Amino acid sequence: MPVVVGYLFSRKVLKLNPVEALGGVTGSMTPGAALSVVTDAAQSNVPALSYTGAYAFANVILIIAGTLIMLL
Repeated sequence: MPVVVGYLFSRKVLKLNPVEALGGVTGSMTPGAALSVVTDAAQSNVPALSYTGAYAFANVILIIAGTLIMLL
């Protein structure tokens, strides 16, 4: 469900095209293999642009969340 919500948010609120939206959703899940599937399906490297930002943000959030969980 979070993937669907993220995709719909990026399409409706952020007004990204479908390829950029899929790259961002893929980056938020952080699997590198999924990026290659999306870029192959799109036949373009455009998803990698939104993947990079979402991947970096997701990793920062993972570190902060892990720290907060350990402090509880």
